[in-house]
Amino acid sequence: MDGLQKIIGKFDENNLEILLDGKQFIYSPEFEKIKKTRWTELRERVQKEKGKLWNGSVYRLSEITQSKKISCLHLSLIGYKAHYATPWASTLFTNRPFKDKPNGIFTSAYLLTSDNKLIFGKRQTKGVVTTAELSLIGGNLSPDDYKISSIKDVYRSFYKELKEETNIGKESIKQISGLGIYISDTQRVGIFLICNLLLSQKELQKIIILNEEHKKLIFLTNQEVQKNLDNPKIHPNIKGTFNDYLDFAPSKID
Repeated sequence: MDGLQKIIGKFDENNLEILLDGKQFIYSPEFEKIKKTRWTELRERVQKEKGKLWNGSVYRLSEITQSKKISCLHLSLIGYKAHYATPWASTLFTNRPFKDKPNGIFTSAYLLTSDNKLIFGKRQTKGVVTTAELSLIGGNLSPDDYKISSIKDVYRSFYKELKEETNIGKESIKQISGLGIYISDTQRVGIFLICNLLLSQKELQKIIILNEEHKKLIFLTNQEVQKNLDNPKIHPNIKGTFNDYLDFAPSKID
């Protein structure tokens, strides 16, 4: 994921609506070939590394419409195989209208502890697509988790992901806010959140249980993150959204 373009700024359930009425993505023969090739490569690598491979459906952003001060996301579905293959097929969609692109959706969150530390996951190597080492907690937005028909459903989906990946439950969350929605050069849409936690780093370390996605969790201050943004181990998602996170002024959402 090379670059991120912000398509919607700060949001909540009052200024952002969701409708599952989007146009289905049409698979071209060229894309089908790329999808088959890349999926075969991934499957063989994951089997060799004895990792796990998920193959469900991912929500897709078909269109954004505007009515007064309210934006509406029109969603459809796309298979994870297509979502995975899009970085290698992005040039196929350069001149296509937005509604004719894959645009699979994921969520990612800046998790802020009560003592002002940000939490990042240090990824496992088995079956992991990205070469970046540190990433935000989150995952693909999938109907396998929740049927998404509102921003509150997006939050619920993230709570489930957070619990599965870290054992941090909803009861540990003080407040969740919408940072923005971004689209990457590789046709992936990220819904980025800020999640203020009630617990400190020390308190969280007593309850954290990681699943297979992360080796460990890393706790960093804003200053430490900013100092290391050019480090290739930092996921591009962080590099593309961190300044917006700082501008959000976390002190205002306490």
